[in-house]
Amino acid sequence: MTDAPRPRHPVLAALTLVLSGAALDAFLVRQGFAHWPTEAGLYLELLVLWGSLALLAALPAGLIAKLSRGRIAFAPALLVCLAAPIAAHAALNSFTQTGSQLSEVLRPAPLAAAGAAALGVLLTAYLLARLGGALEGRTPKALLAVSLVAAITGLFLPHRSPWTGPSVEGDDRPDVILLILDTVRSRSMDLFGNDARTTPYLTGLANDATRYTDARSVSCFTFTSHLSMLTGVYPSEHRARLMNMRYDRAEAPHVAELFNEAGYRTGAFVGTNVLAGKSGISYGFETYDDVVDPGLTYGFAWAMIHDMQSLGASLVPALNFNGRPHWIQDYQRDADEVLARAGAWLTADDDRPSFCMINLYDVHWPYVPEPPFADELVDPYDGPVDGFGHRSSSLPKDYALTDRDDAHLTQLYEAELLELDRDLEAFLGQLDLNRTALLITSDHGEAFGEGGRYEHNDILEPQVDIPLIVRRQGGDDKVVSDRPVTNLDVAPTLLGLAGLEPHPDMRGLDLTQSTPPEDRIRLVEDRDHLSPDHYRYAIYREGFKWVRTGPKAEGAGLFDVRNDPIGLNDVTAVHPGLAEELAELLDAERAKWAADDTAPASGAMVDGLGDLGYLGD
Repeated sequence: MTDAPRPRHPVLAALTLVLSGAALDAFLVRQGFAHWPTEAGLYLELLVLWGSLALLAALPAGLIAKLSRGRIAFAPALLVCLAAPIAAHAALNSFTQTGSQLSEVLRPAPLAAAGAAALGVLLTAYLLARLGGALEGRTPKALLAVSLVAAITGLFLPHRSPWTGPSVEGDDRPDVILLILDTVRSRSMDLFGNDARTTPYLTGLANDATRYTDARSVSCFTFTSHLSMLTGVYPSEHRARLMNMRYDRAEAPHVAELFNEAGYRTGAFVGTNVLAGKSGISYGFETYDDVVDPGLTYGFAWAMIHDMQSLGASLVPALNFNGRPHWIQDYQRDADEVLARAGAWLTADDDRPSFCMINLYDVHWPYVPEPPFADELVDPYDGPVDGFGHRSSSLPKDYALTDRDDAHLTQLYEAELLELDRDLEAFLGQLDLNRTALLITSDHGEAFGEGGRYEHNDILEPQVDIPLIVRRQGGDDKVVSDRPVTNLDVAPTLLGLAGLEPHPDMRGLDLTQSTPPEDRIRLVEDRDHLSPDHYRYAIYREGFKWVRTGPKAEGAGLFDVRNDPIGLNDVTAVHPGLAEELAELLDAERAKWAADDTAPASGAMVDGLGDLGYLGD
């Protein structure tokens, strides 16, 4: 840059740089989230971000221009100071995956890529400086032209219009809603026997439905469990896992596609970035609403800020903020926003019946209920534990939670559940339930000190017992069933509620047509860990649960869960023949679909898993 003529119009050049950087960022975000419709808000938010970063970069850029005594102009110096760090970070980020540590990018290949990216920005700045000097008097016109192209690109490109499926004339089939209460365990709901009045509205609603008192999740991880609910197959058959967070249509059918092909409009509204549509889970949904944080947080510029915050928290404990170091971005949104958007979609002018999936993430860690609900269910407590549990920044180092602490956490969680119940009352109260069928369930449960476990990083009974409520349109059932069910039954039952046939590849049952046998076999596959050796597989039959674990996991054995509601007492010595039989049956069942236990890590990875507590192992 030392021999380049000095370009003029530094303010216009800086504005062009901001407009162009934000436009490129917006374009790439839309490419990554192909299910998003094109809208101007994303670009406008990114403009604010890039403008703010440009103001910060102006200080070193001005210093460079001053120290060079005019040989380096302000505009190319600003380009280098603004874009080089973002480009270098993007290059480093391409070498990382879920659970990566800083040491994994401080290696020759990632550092070389980052250096090459920064060098590319430097070369671009040099060429633009030469071009600006050559244009001389035409520089303002050229900058204005570039700015206009950037603005058009950022606002309108790439253009995508929402797609719709076929329409059916005179369709009077019911709307079907799948309500997934993320991280809700059945034992904390009063309609399943809890002493606290945590779900008064749902209890009343379930009086006109079939509720299943023996339901288990197939996984204890949000993504894989949701995908099993939408496909009707086990995780090792649809092949998604923590280290392979993607959906492949070739592996399993998707219930949204089947609804769409049958003439239903399809929409999904989720409360967590764990269910980001770019993983492919959005397949078949005409509308997939997964923007849980401001749009600017999905771009390359914010990715650098995100990692700077993470690095700062790792170096300065005071910046950890209870395990959530990222401001503006927290990878989740409240039920009131999710339900408002779902309600607007459900009541839109469309003659087709609707299939709608709604994920509500509110009772997931951290447990921070609003005061009115905490006042109702939380007893006085003067201990050190707050709703952030063992990740709280206020806890003394190496503090061990007591039974009293566990009880306090449980009450905070149940107060959040009461709050969610009130949100559901307001939402469902606006709908015509005489023409709406409901399936209400959860993806997994939660532990609060049972067996020394917390949250859902294991498959103890509190972590896999889930609610399952099926309410036909009009609510003409009044049934409490103790038959064994699983959230594998969700997809075929949803289709049954609409009068549609399940896909033949689905392994679950249509509970509108089938009564599960008492000796039904059910599996749980806990494979969602950083290490493939950290796994737990369980098989249930007639009140017994056999658990097999990998070398980095614990909890193997045979458990009589009818008399051991947590699943802690190994009774293998009492029933050695049954333990051997169930172990063989587990292998035989999983062999039916050639379980992918050794599949390599690949596919879409979702940011924020550490903030949400999924990277603890």
